[in-house]
Amino acid sequence: GRRMKPASDKLGRAVAKVALEPGEVRDRLTRDIFISRDVNDPTGLLEVTLEKVIAALPAEKKLEKAIREGTVKRFHGIDWFADAIDKGVISEVEANQLREVEMLVARVIAVDHFDPEEVKPHHVRVGHNSGAMSSFAAA
Repeated sequence: GRRMKPASDKLGRAVAKVALEPGEVRDRLTRDIFISRDVNDPTGLLEVTLEKVIAALPAEKKLEKAIREGTVKRFHGIDWFADAIDKGVISEVEANQLREVEMLVARVIAVDHFDPEEVKPHHVRVGHNSGAMSSFAAA
């Protein structure tokens, strides 16, 4: 049959960008799909998080620029949002917006957390040739 080349990475990124941004294309793609707005539902959590991430982009860009320039220090254990407010990089409203996004993104990422008890094997099945291994060890 006729062979086709896969789309270029550039085209793939462009399609993904259009599909992930709110707008006509995304609305058309999801027209017949139920989209929850409940953050306790996995699909609702994804949808709400995406919207809030997009809304927080201007504040995030300001904060990232200040971090790159060394105006704001971003180290584990410090509140860099408060540091950014104190230095006039972002407002209190923007900081709260970024804190909420950070919390929502952490919830989205944590979906594969399982209690070890849930994933441990409940029984061990010995294979048909397990006797051969024990006789090998005795030799």
